[in-house]
Amino acid sequence: MKKLTLLVCCFAISLSYTYAQSSVDKEYHFLREYKAPDFKQKRFDIGLNLYGSGVTGGIKLHSFNERSNFNYSQYANSARYQGSLNVGLLTDIALYKNEDFKDFSMEYDIVLNTQNRFFFNKEWFIGFHSNGAIGYESETDSNPSGKNTELSVSIVPALSIGNGRLEPVTYARSAMDIEKSLTKGGRLRTDYTKGQLKMIADELARINNVRFYDFRLRRIEQFEALDNLMKEVGGVSDFDMVYFSHLSDAYLYAQSFTRYSGFRTELGIVNKTDIRLWNPNDVLYQRYNISGFANVIYDLPKTYAIQHTFSAGAMGGPELIENNGIAVSTTPMWLTGEYRLGLFPTTRTNLNFGVKAGMYYEEEVGTAVGFYSNGSIYLSPQFRLSFNAGVKWGENYVEHSTGGIIPSVYNSYDGLTFRGGITLNYAIF
Repeated sequence: MKKLTLLVCCFAISLSYTYAQSSVDKEYHFLREYKAPDFKQKRFDIGLNLYGSGVTGGIKLHSFNERSNFNYSQYANSARYQGSLNVGLLTDIALYKNEDFKDFSMEYDIVLNTQNRFFFNKEWFIGFHSNGAIGYESETDSNPSGKNTELSVSIVPALSIGNGRLEPVTYARSAMDIEKSLTKGGRLRTDYTKGQLKMIADELARINNVRFYDFRLRRIEQFEALDNLMKEVGGVSDFDMVYFSHLSDAYLYAQSFTRYSGFRTELGIVNKTDIRLWNPNDVLYQRYNISGFANVIYDLPKTYAIQHTFSAGAMGGPELIENNGIAVSTTPMWLTGEYRLGLFPTTRTNLNFGVKAGMYYEEEVGTAVGFYSNGSIYLSPQFRLSFNAGVKWGENYVEHSTGGIIPSVYNSYDGLTFRGGITLNYAIF
């Protein structure tokens, strides 16, 4: 009897392991192999960000910031084109303090960031990218200089050629959310195949990105289309209230955690123009830089809940800085890298852990390394609460500030820098 019991237990464990492994294999291959349909996603968000930071080492500095933003973003995907656009208005209120002085500043920025990749065959593309900002800052400190203002304009266009493609798999993950929710509710007779999941994912991409002027009519049409699709896909045992409750929960809370799959390399030229005017002394600062760059990124969706992202880049080229009539020529160079582990355990939450490192050279070597964590939780389909925290160390390191061309470490001070904050976002649409 004992031998029989032991045999049954071993068989159950083996069956459970085989099923779990099979489920993981399906998740891995479905996310890796999924090809998204043509779609254009648009969002408009309002955000409130509160964060603080501290620096130890050569300078001891503490700061508290309140940053509000109004941001419009869109992402387009097709066989011939992938591109994104972000336009925003940022306001930043900051208080800086150390043993010797206090500094209070208010900053307003209009920013525009866009990346565009045009594919001339399945894997090769030409890229046109640009980052730009117009800013105004008013600063009051405890030094004799008193109050200062700054006007700034920054333009960073880039031209590139590359190979590879990062496929958006957000809707593939959303299809898996629906499968898991219906299974949990006891309304799915059998697991979906990869073909059935693709049918659901493609329809989600379509119905989520149709514009409506009336939000109520939008929801009605979306659920009607989704219900018709589920009947076509099959596998649902009962189309009752329990089915609809689990379907709507997965659909409403599983739309916005961005994930990609694929490998991409890119070579190009980037030009940065930075002009700043300080009052009351009317000090004019100008910086012009043209650099070659190389970047590689690898996104690996390992399972339903786990994502790995690796990226590395190099950049360097001549730079001219003119400060109040005094010109200096330099040739700065950067080498940077980043690894991020993304965890997506539920439809409502995600958590990221990462490490960044950078090396800078211009007459002397500068280095920086940082560890960070951030995450989000959806309070409702429109409200999202996020957090971020990190620690960074740097010595003689200067950030390249070219906005997403290669990984950024964002370290401005020598020594240790600590930072943390929370953000509340509301999606208008």
